[in-house]
Amino acid sequence: QTRPTTTKKILSMSQMTSGSLGLKERMLRRRKMRFEVLSGPGKGEETIFTPFRVTPTTVRPAADGQSIRIILAPNQTLTFTGSVALRVLSGSLNIFGATLTPSSDSFTLVSPPWEPRSCLTLSVPKNAQSTPCEFSVAPVDTNRFELPFGGRPMGPVALPGFRLVLPQEPAEAEFLPRVVPAAWEKVRRGLLGAMEQSHQAVRVMVAGPRDVGKSTFARFLVNGWTSNHPNHPIAWLDADLGQCEFSPPGFISLHLLTSPLLTP
Repeated sequence: QTRPTTTKKILSMSQMTSGSLGLKERMLRRRKMRFEVLSGPGKGEETIFTPFRVTPTTVRPAADGQSIRIILAPNQTLTFTGSVALRVLSGSLNIFGATLTPSSDSFTLVSPPWEPRSCLTLSVPKNAQSTPCEFSVAPVDTNRFELPFGGRPMGPVALPGFRLVLPQEPAEAEFLPRVVPAAWEKVRRGLLGAMEQSHQAVRVMVAGPRDVGKSTFARFLVNGWTSNHPNHPIAWLDADLGQCEFSPPGFISLHLLTSPLLTP
């Protein structure tokens, strides 16, 4: 019996990040211009997204009295810190590479307060088919994190353990959205296209020095696959003995993933 052939791809993080802005430059530019810049849908260009604003029509209490409903328009972003259970009711929502669509299932999202410069951001990319996305958020594991700022009131409601990041307020300067370099999006599109079209197993090795974003990029890639192919698991072989992603330090581990990675 012959072994199935495979396609191998090796990604160097230094090559993917050398052509994009450094973290410091991106932070300064966002803080100065007061809007968020995320990777765009084209060949490396960037799309400007406007921050979410709380109004009586965009935020309202849900009928259950425990969750709230939010409407996010195309080309808008909502950045938060804390933890919530999110369920998409209509439209589609992008969260760090994952595309969530209407479902009866909820996804747990965690944006740790100890990482204020890498907050999770929800967005609805603008294209010919884009419509506003309506979703609900509910408290989850409210005792999991000590949030020194508590919940932020959103119009008539407040959600424990969940805080909106409003870039127009000076007090929010320490909180910044997680930005995906355009080079990452370009590579991800190519890899996901190859994985969908190939009838062979595709193996991807992400390599690079310490603290350049290897695990973050791998999560970004996994989210793009699992959100669109939940019945086709993707295998993650963690060979970083010092900074393991899913197991204690010192272990080499293999994990089969079927859903987006939206928690630490």
